Amino acid sequence: MSSEVLGLILEMDAVKGLLQEKGLTLSSNNKFVDTMTEINRVQSIADELNKKLEEQGTVSSNDMVLMNETLNTLKQRMEEMALNLETLAAEVGHVQTVQASAVTMLQNLTDELTRVSAELALQATPDTTELDALIADMKTSTDALAGAVANSADVHAVETVILHADEPTVPTVEVTMPAVLPPAVEVSAELAPGVTTVDPASPEPQVIISVEPAPAVDAAAPAPAEAPVSEIIATPEGQTDVEVSAPAADHAEILADTGVDIVEEAVAAIEATPEVVAAPEVVAEPEVTVIMNADNPAVPTVEVTMPEILPAEVIVSAEPAPGVTTIDPASTEPQVAITVEAAPAADPAAPAAPMVSEVIATDPGLTDVTVSAPADEHAAAITDLGVDIVKEAVAAFEATPEVTAEPEAPAQP
Repeated sequence: MSSEVLGLILEMDAVKGLLQEKGLTLSSNNKFVDTMTEINRVQSIADELNKKLEEQGTVSSNDMVLMNETLNTLKQRMEEMALNLETLAAEVGHVQTVQASAVTMLQNLTDELTRVSAELALQATPDTTELDALIADMKTSTDALAGAVANSADVHAVETVILHADEPTVPTVEVTMPAVLPPAVEVSAELAPGVTTVDPASPEPQVIISVEPAPAVDAAAPAPAEAPVSEIIATPEGQTDVEVSAPAADHAEILADTGVDIVEEAVAAIEATPEVVAAPEVVAEPEVTVIMNADNPAVPTVEVTMPEILPAEVIVSAEPAPGVTTIDPASTEPQVAITVEAAPAADPAAPAAPMVSEVIATDPGLTDVTVSAPADEHAAAITDLGVDIVKEAVAAFEATPEVTAEPEAPAQP
């Protein structure tokens, strides 16, 4: 038993090291540290029990009383430290591999305690009630943490920085942010654990600031009464500028309560942390738009948008032009908007959908282009819009000298 529990302690040390590598500070009252202490206590109990078994071949009633008292204390201690391990799950929430390691460690420990209980049950008629209750609690806690791991598939690398620790007149803050910033982030904050009144002179973090991707804007939701407090970070060429914002009410409340401007601090933290970068700038492929059939009152006027350089496979889609509810073939204004874009990669596991296709033979040195549309969408466009979208796309390409095809790949030797 002792060697196996020692293995668990070594594993816990490895998890602790990974946490520290990710910038997660383990304070002296941290539940992770408490768990280490309790495992050491289990080892001590196991060592003593093994020693008694080796010397006596059995365990006396006094030993069992001591064992149960110790386990009762252990159980109480672990209940006090919130055995559900929510704090541990939160601390490793951005490090999936560490979470998985923690789950494995707890499962191993639970199995080990189960084995101890079984061994004790074989020794005369000892009372293992307390130990069995502890095992049940451990199983419940492990299941809860495993659920936290399962729900954190979208974890991202983060960076943490502490600001103002050497400035006695400004509250020390701890800022956690994504290592790669999206174009829009939202800032929130709370008092650091154990802090009830902000002490600007303390070098320990007084306010914990979180920088996270801003939620998607709900176009149907009413606009907030006050515009968010925001600041734009201009990034180096090739990266996307980042808008850092916080809801106006939250920003004002935190500033009044703590003296901390969370948007200003988040911007300062980002600028002070070279490991944090903005997402690469997305460069849109040049597109060309052409109007077809405007001079033909018998055929709907269409607007075709397509890449300036067509790949070898393109797919076509269409919808009524903005503001058009009934197609009017005689109108010179676009009635149908046709979009030509690169065809998605085929899924070899999915059955091939019926397509309507036409191949454009290009000039020497260029790749021929296959223009396609799903057969059902092609038929619907003819019925509902009065337009053969594949033919219109081909005609638009042939009528637009600015649009070309990709260069032909060189022949393999």
